[in-house]
This record gives sequence, structure tokens and C-alpha cells, in this order.
Amino acid sequence: AVVSTQSTGGDNDPLDAVEIGSAVATRGEVKQVKILGVIAMIDEGETDWKIVCIDRNDPMADSLSDIGDVEAKMPGILEATRDWFRIYKDHTGKPMNDFAYK
Repeated sequence: AVVSTQSTGGDNDPLDAVEIGSAVATRGEVKQVKILGVIAMIDEGETDWKIVCIDRNDPMADSLSDIGDVEAKMPGILEATRDWFRIYKDHTGKPMNDFAYK
């Protein structure tokens, strides 16, 4: 079992999907995706889960089975994604986000 050292509760928001494929989606577009893992972002003291997935039609989809494959076959994509989520509210004066399960 995985035991978190984080003691934050959830944010009561729906789950967010982060699709890491090569095609840019349009707002509101519905895609069939393959789930690869999750990122547990801590946003203002609450856990905000981000589901990492890839479009099933993406050329990389067949070669990715889990988050470890993403790290190995798409180096830097998860780090860039975490960096974006860490700072995206900073310009509004809110604190930078953190992550659980580092």
C-alpha cells in the first residue's frame, strides 16, 4: 500500500484530465483516452487530482502503458506538466502549488 505523508483533503472538484498526446484538442472536445497515471497536486492546501492520459489515436499511445513509460519514452513531459501546474496561478498572487507522492 502507498502511504502519503500528505494530510490534505480533496478539493471536492471533478477530476481533471491532462492529455499528453501530440495533437492539440479543441475546447470541449471529447476523446477516447488511455489512462497512464495521476498527479496529486496540492492547491491551496487541498489535493487536486490530475489524471495523466493520452489520446488512443496518438502515435505514442500503443507504446505507453503507465506513468513509468511516459518518463522513459517522453522525457521531460511530466516535469514540464508539473512545472506548469506549480506556477499557473502565481501571477494572480496565489501561492505556487505543491505535489504529493514526489
